[in-house]
Amino acid sequence: MHSSFGGLRSDWAVNLPAAYETVTPPPAIGAELDRLEALWTHARGVTGSKGPWLCGEYSLVDAIFAPMATRLATYGFDTRPTTRAYVAAHLNDPALRRWRAMALANEPILPAFKEAQEFFRRSVWNSNSQRHRQKADPAP
Repeated sequence: MHSSFGGLRSDWAVNLPAAYETVTPPPAIGAELDRLEALWTHARGVTGSKGPWLCGEYSLVDAIFAPMATRLATYGFDTRPTTRAYVAAHLNDPALRRWRAMALANEPILPAFKEAQEFFRRSVWNSNSQRHRQKADPAP
């Protein structure tokens, strides 16, 4: 994760206070989203995961991908089936919800994110939003 998905990590920052209506990603970002979908689908298949997490029980791999899940939720990039279910699982996870609440209580909104609000239409960023009101487990 630290050396992959450079377009997503550099151009589409984690922004916990905000969510925007689904943004059409540029082709390079679409390719990274396809790669994430394939990676997460493969991990679930190889491990035989029946729950919402990639390798069965919540593990380090899920913790590593938690910021990516919030990034995808922020920009509405969680449109592929496995990705949508995996992001929903993260948004419903009590630990992630606490992490976000602590960030919202303690972090000022950065100027770059205030500027982004001029370009993107706001949406709802939470597990109860229309986009995330679904079962967190993907269909087998």
